[in-house]
Amino acid sequence: MERDFWQAIIVNNYAFPDGHDVVSLTNELLEYLAYPDEELRDRFAYNILARWIVRDSLYTSQDLRDMMNLLLANLTLGLGEQNTDSVFLRSYSALVLSLIIFLHNRAPFLDEGELAAILDGALDYWMREIDLRGYVAGKGLAAPVAHVADLLRFLARSPLLLEVDLLRILDAIAARLLLEAPAIFHFDEDDRLALVVIEVMRRNLLPELNFNEWLGRFNAWQNAHENDIRFDFAVHATAHNVKHFLRALYCRLALSGVGEQLVDFRREMLEIIKDYSI
Repeated sequence: MERDFWQAIIVNNYAFPDGHDVVSLTNELLEYLAYPDEELRDRFAYNILARWIVRDSLYTSQDLRDMMNLLLANLTLGLGEQNTDSVFLRSYSALVLSLIIFLHNRAPFLDEGELAAILDGALDYWMREIDLRGYVAGKGLAAPVAHVADLLRFLARSPLLLEVDLLRILDAIAARLLLEAPAIFHFDEDDRLALVVIEVMRRNLLPELNFNEWLGRFNAWQNAHENDIRFDFAVHATAHNVKHFLRALYCRLALSGVGEQLVDFRREMLEIIKDYSI
C-alpha cells in the first residue's frame, strides 16, 4: 500500500479500513518491521499494530499465535550481524511480541508452554544480539536492549511465570549489562530495564536473598574491573551502563514503593552506586 493509505488510517484514529482483508494488511505491516525506513517501520507498522492488537482486539487467538510464531522466528534472522539493517526486524519483532503479551495479561489466551517459548526466544535473542545500536542516523531507532526489556517486563507480569522464570529474567539483565560490549546505552535502556526488575518484585515470589545475590554480581564485577574502567572502552561502557541502570532502579524503587521491604537490598544498592560513581 502507498504511504497515504497508512497515513489515512492514523488520521482516522487507527480504525481498520472498510473493504480490506485484515490478514493481508497485517502481513504487510509485519514486513515493514524489517525496513530501514523509520516511517514505515515505526510510525506505520508498530503504531498501527499496537492499536489493532491492544486497543481494538482485532485478532483472534489463532491470529495472534500465528503472529507470535512469525515474530519469534524473526528474532534469529541475521543474528550475529553487526551494523546491518537486519537489527530492525529482530528488535521490532521483540517489541510487537511485547504487545501480544500485554494483551495476554489482560485477556489470557496463551498457555504455559507458549509463554515459555516466548521467554526462551527472548532470552536467547537478547544474549546473542551483538548489534546494540540505539539510534541509527537516517533510519531511526533500533534499540534491541530496550525493546526486549519491554517484552520481559510484560512477561514478568504473567502469573504463569514461576520463581525459576523470574530468576532467569534477573540473571539475563545482569548478564546483558555485564557482557562488556562496547556500547553505551542512550535511549532509556536503563529505565526500561529497571521497570523489568520492578515487575519481578511486584510478583512477591522471590525473597530478599535472591535480590541481594543478584545485586552482588554488579559489585563483584566492579571490584574486578575498577583498574580497567579508564583504559578499556568496553569496560568503561559496561560500568557506565550498570551505573545508570542501578540509579534508575533505585529511583524507581523509591517512586513505586515496591521495594520498601527490601531494606538490605536498597542499602547495598546505594553503596554499589557510590562505588560506580566518580
